[in-house]
Amino acid sequence: MKKSLLLILTLAFTGIIAAQPSGYYDRTNGETGFTLKSTLHDIIDEAMGDNSGQPAHDVQSYDNLWDIYESSDSRVENGNTFVFDMYSNCDFEFVTDQNMGDNGPECTNFNREHSFPRSWFGGSSSLDIFKDPFHVIPTDSRVNGERGNLAYGEVIDGSETYISTNNSKKGPSALQGPTGQVFEPADEFKGDIARQFFYVATRYEDMISGWESNDSDGDSMLDGSSDKVFEDWALNMLFDWHINDPVSSKEMTRQEAIFTAQDNRNPFIDNPDWVQEIWGNVLSTQDIT
Repeated sequence: MKKSLLLILTLAFTGIIAAQPSGYYDRTNGETGFTLKSTLHDIIDEAMGDNSGQPAHDVQSYDNLWDIYESSDSRVENGNTFVFDMYSNCDFEFVTDQNMGDNGPECTNFNREHSFPRSWFGGSSSLDIFKDPFHVIPTDSRVNGERGNLAYGEVIDGSETYISTNNSKKGPSALQGPTGQVFEPADEFKGDIARQFFYVATRYEDMISGWESNDSDGDSMLDGSSDKVFEDWALNMLFDWHINDPVSSKEMTRQEAIFTAQDNRNPFIDNPDWVQEIWGNVLSTQDIT
């Protein structure tokens, strides 16, 4: 990568490094590239014996996500507590508005969205990824249904087939690479989504190479490898989103709530520059302005 990119990334993330447990990432010292990614996988996976005394992924039940969301995804407005939904501007209340099935119109209820869709990893509820709140997020049920299994992408302006209340949208891709329509989250949450995907690529790197052919939309983003993981267009887009929407206090609050619940972390919230350290040499886009 060119030095200009590293400088921009350093400036973007200065001062927002999240608090980390002492020693949690010590094993990464001096590592870069896909070696760093594999070490991070070992740190945040589910095996209790490989973390040098640090906690590892304590997998939660799918039903328990509703309770986790009350700590990880709450927002307070005018003294009222609502669900922090990245797909809409609805004022959902916990428990009262949670939905197990029916979509209904937008702002009717919220459910659990696999930002990395179930069909992409085979859909089995026995897999840890099925119930991992780092990528299973609370969202408006209708918008969740509109997104379906679509790849994330950027929609051609004026060609949207659906626009949500917070300007998340669905439609034909403005980028070359995706098949069919794509789903574009609101600008203020694109970095959140990108870091969720970098987490999935790292936490599940021992499985993800086998998921490329499970779903055509997933195939358009995944390259069938366990190291790079993403096709060029998808990696460049996710990196762009990561740079232009840096880690927020909302993400750091979410990080700590999930860490309390399941004892592992998203490394790219704690150390955003690791995205460049791992994938920088394989990015097609050399300069981000």
